[in-house]
Amino acid sequence: MKIAVILSLFGTTLSVNTGLSHTNDILEPDPQQTEERNFVDIGDNKVYEAEDVVYNAYNLQVGRSEDVYVFDWSIGAVRQINQEGVIQEFGGERGAGPGEMQNPTSFSLDENDHIWFADPPNGRITYFDNDARHQGHIRTNPLPYRLTLLNDDLIAVFPSGSDEYLIYVFDKEGNKVEEFGKLLPDQQANFLALSGELTTDQSNNIIYTPNRAGFLASFQKDGEVNFYVETLDDVPYPEVFHTEEGGRGIDPNAPFTTESLNATDDYIYIHSLQASSNEEVGVIDAYSTEDGSYQYSLRLSESIGRAYVTEDYVFTVSDTTVTKWER
Repeated sequence: MKIAVILSLFGTTLSVNTGLSHTNDILEPDPQQTEERNFVDIGDNKVYEAEDVVYNAYNLQVGRSEDVYVFDWSIGAVRQINQEGVIQEFGGERGAGPGEMQNPTSFSLDENDHIWFADPPNGRITYFDNDARHQGHIRTNPLPYRLTLLNDDLIAVFPSGSDEYLIYVFDKEGNKVEEFGKLLPDQQANFLALSGELTTDQSNNIIYTPNRAGFLASFQKDGEVNFYVETLDDVPYPEVFHTEEGGRGIDPNAPFTTESLNATDDYIYIHSLQASSNEEVGVIDAYSTEDGSYQYSLRLSESIGRAYVTEDYVFTVSDTTVTKWER
């Protein structure tokens, strides 16, 4: 007997033919040229550990001054953290008024370290400056679930709910600019299988990886595909099925593959939950931003939660502690 995990949807998405450019072709992933990991050991090279600074971490990003920004589910806010501890909080007020959010699901930093939240229940993106002052909000259709900022005043959104396309691009007035990305047959009915992470590389490409499958995709802002590849985690998209109550669910035994995604000039970094489990320590796989080919894997000396990688450091959050590691 199959047991369902019911994922509540924040809204119903209406697909409308807007005449925007996209392709109806379902993409087929290219395989990697290797199945073996090439480990680079970080060891125990810790620069600092900031303890008791977060309690239920989801997203992790790093700002210009290498302060760490962590979204904490327990307070519905982002905490800005350095080695001295918590500097300030962004958000946290529940509601639908200015600066309030009902249930933020992700955030992204812009080039000024301003913070942009996806808030599906309120149907909008809410943003704050780097002094935690509310600056405004943008309404989007479909509702935002994940988001990443592009460097030309555009926002890429992974939608909340079941949708025909993987990614929507909006300007900062909330106008839809592009819609694209078909990875599954009958994608709208199977959209729960695609739930994943978004980021942007230094060339303004939109990077996507699912949370429960071993794939990696890169798109230009107009929807042109740079690459769509399998990762070293040999995990297919999970099956989506209907429940007697009329909802949709995923088998709870379907494995998770990643919790974290970020990109630098040359590399895309994915925290591999499969490899971390096998190695019993934290493993972060690096793929080329040019073609998605596997390059190497960073291996830390202990298990980790979320991770963010720069050229010189690895930032992680585990339980209540944020750690900065030297590479």
